[in-house]
Amino acid sequence: MSQPQIATVTPEQEALIPVIRERWRSLALSTQPIDQQKATDAVTTAYAVMGKPEPEIRFLNSPFAAKSEILAADSPRQMAQEVGPPILIIFAMELENQMKKQLEAKLWQELEVKMQRKQLQESQGWVGLIWLLPSTSESEQQQLQQLRDELLLQFLAQQPGGNIIVPIWENLWQHLGEPLWQYLSNQSLLQWLYQQSQLQVWFEVANIAIPGMYSYLLRMCTDASTAAVLDFCINELHCEHDESRWNVLQSLVTECGLVFPFEKTCFICDRPIKLSLDSENRLHAEGEAAVEFADGNKLYFYQNVPLPEKYGTVSPEQWQAQWIPEEPSDKVRQVLEQVIRSHTSGQ
Repeated sequence: MSQPQIATVTPEQEALIPVIRERWRSLALSTQPIDQQKATDAVTTAYAVMGKPEPEIRFLNSPFAAKSEILAADSPRQMAQEVGPPILIIFAMELENQMKKQLEAKLWQELEVKMQRKQLQESQGWVGLIWLLPSTSESEQQQLQQLRDELLLQFLAQQPGGNIIVPIWENLWQHLGEPLWQYLSNQSLLQWLYQQSQLQVWFEVANIAIPGMYSYLLRMCTDASTAAVLDFCINELHCEHDESRWNVLQSLVTECGLVFPFEKTCFICDRPIKLSLDSENRLHAEGEAAVEFADGNKLYFYQNVPLPEKYGTVSPEQWQAQWIPEEPSDKVRQVLEQVIRSHTSGQ
């Protein structure tokens, strides 16, 4: 007979929520350098729990450094083969599903609110930009897109039915070789397949959904907001759980910055050396970077909206109305309109 779901917490348990929330929040917003040995131990243990062989571990000062390593390869295909297909560390999702089976839905939702899960996730919003880091040239953008395509195909090959996808690519490469590579210098592989094959709809969905999903799951690898809720459920409500996965998740969040796990290689990026938040815990800075890394690379935000450097380095009081029609991003354009209008009306 199954145990009844937990519906309420005691006053004593309730009093511990702010304590647990602050402990994980301080980890999420930490700008202290990681301990490379502890980070290595956390990642190798994670791979072992997943039944994966120990990967080569590469430490980087920032996600920008990851982009530099990618662009240093002779070809995107070489880099994809070197690091192997992306893998998913989904311990947080697995543990969350375990907790939800033991708690009433209303209580879980209340805990998410009281732990300020959404706000804490937003304060780590820079993680979601990893696939969107600015490129300095069109050729860099093409090379990064081709790498994403290669990794996507490797990932799909591991999924049910994915064995159909890689032979298509291998056959194309074998028979078209260098001419195909020259053709792909102007457009990505997935776009080419989209135009040539009968798999248009499938590839369109995959090209959009899977990188987005992977970006989300990257964040979940070291997501302190999820760990905070799990911590309360496990240690205060005494929910049953997979102890090995919980121990690994705690280590990943505590000891690592940002983790990029692949079959053969795992990239570990150090924490930022600067995180600037506003009073509502949104990534925000005016006229300077909101996120800065040890190698000097920076990201700019205005109330959680990522900004191009050309706006981020300028004080909002000096933003120009002529920028608005030139800006391609709807969100950035809305920020420009809102801020410029407020300063104009206040004069």
